[in-house]
Amino acid sequence: MKGHFSIIIPLFLVLTHPMAWAQDNGILNKEKALWLESGNSALMETSGKRTDNTAGLSYGFITGEHHLFQEPQSSHNVRFNTAGYATIGKIKLWGQFSYDNITDSGTRYNTLVYAPHDERFIYNVADTTLSDWKKQSYDMEFKMSAPLSQRLSGGLHIKYRDRIAAKQQDPRSESTVYEAEVSPSIACIIGSSHFIGFNVLYSRLLERSAPTLSNGSILQNVFVLKGLGNYTEDVVGSGGLYTMYYQGNSYGGALQYGFDGSVELLVDMGYRISLTELRQDATHPRDMGLSSVNDCFINARLLIEREKSVHKLSFNSLYKHTKGTEYSTKQINGVGWEVVSKATMSEYTTADASLSYDYYLTEGDSYLWNAHSNIRYISKDDSYVTPHSWFKYSGVSAEAGASRQFFFKRRSIISGFMIRGYKSINGVYVYNGPRAESRPVKEWYPHDMEIRSSDHIALGAMIEYHKEVNANTTIGLKTRIDYLRSHVGDRLLSSFGVQLIF
Repeated sequence: MKGHFSIIIPLFLVLTHPMAWAQDNGILNKEKALWLESGNSALMETSGKRTDNTAGLSYGFITGEHHLFQEPQSSHNVRFNTAGYATIGKIKLWGQFSYDNITDSGTRYNTLVYAPHDERFIYNVADTTLSDWKKQSYDMEFKMSAPLSQRLSGGLHIKYRDRIAAKQQDPRSESTVYEAEVSPSIACIIGSSHFIGFNVLYSRLLERSAPTLSNGSILQNVFVLKGLGNYTEDVVGSGGLYTMYYQGNSYGGALQYGFDGSVELLVDMGYRISLTELRQDATHPRDMGLSSVNDCFINARLLIEREKSVHKLSFNSLYKHTKGTEYSTKQINGVGWEVVSKATMSEYTTADASLSYDYYLTEGDSYLWNAHSNIRYISKDDSYVTPHSWFKYSGVSAEAGASRQFFFKRRSIISGFMIRGYKSINGVYVYNGPRAESRPVKEWYPHDMEIRSSDHIALGAMIEYHKEVNANTTIGLKTRIDYLRSHVGDRLLSSFGVQLIF
């Protein structure tokens, strides 16, 4: 890991060089920079808006019974994040780096992978042991834009993730994840205030997960998952489960249209396909399965700035369709494993759409009041071919909140609150296979359906204190607490942190 910092640290020393810029908590400038929420980095060239430079250290804690089985009962996270914007000649740069050190306690049904809910990993391995996980994540993101002509600009967007995880109870595992994404882009100004853009992307993923035992004298039974309660059985130890390799490639692209005049508009629509193959053992490779994740999205942002106010309307929508292809293999002496047949046995469909509105009453380059509202619809429809099984739910959530900023001499305090409610429309899990008495079918999926389809309400409150150190630097202390309650149980989330804005 040390080698990564030799590249990252010099980059962010450049990006976060102090500059004179409007100071408050950084939220308002970030909200105005619509290009930040698009995959097209060339759009930085079409906009005069920039973000603040920030660096922060925080601690987050989560606990409570309202969680999916593969999520922790409690979690501790120490996080460092820095982000910055700079111009070097005609080139505009933005980047961020974050480090997370996570300790999860009380998880089940995940033996191998860092992110078990990512549908690229539908072919996974599970066990029933109540376990802890230690995780670390290094995430870097970089955007660059430069003019190619008077009306044409080019950009480059790079993401890199390096993650490691270790399960703490038998059957143990050590997982290492590398993921890199590259997205070149162009943007063209049309007339005096319109622009269009286009970007393509390619991403490469590799996750290596090695199952191990602390006590090698006791074999550990595991489920090699196929989906929705279907599985084959194996063991960890004594020639059982070997190291698993997830190798994936993603391809995609997006189109953007924007308007920058009396109002600002940005519409971003695109498609992405991710193909991830699971292979067991490097010495004698055995193909296990392939997931194909297809994402279609349409996002839109409308920003209206007035002398004393800022209005922002945001729309996000995602349609995701995942297919799971299973491989039937046989072992040939002296040759290894051979794929006999392939069949698409599972399909997962997600529809997710949200609409939000933010209002800022401003004073200079800061805000006095913020009011926020959001409504969201989500639907999940998962099915397995034979034995025919399905896992379906849908629901609507509504959220409202407000915050107020109080100014004193070289100081400010922000306090706010939030309330969110979720109403389930439907939720059902049906399994028609021969293993109706197994723990995944009787325990895991019914519990997760109860969580997914439970009506609940959440309340949140936050307070921040900011002190201006000098004309270019502000230091802030922040804390937030959220509480969720449903008939299944409650969930408490809290965080504390310090932040520099410069």
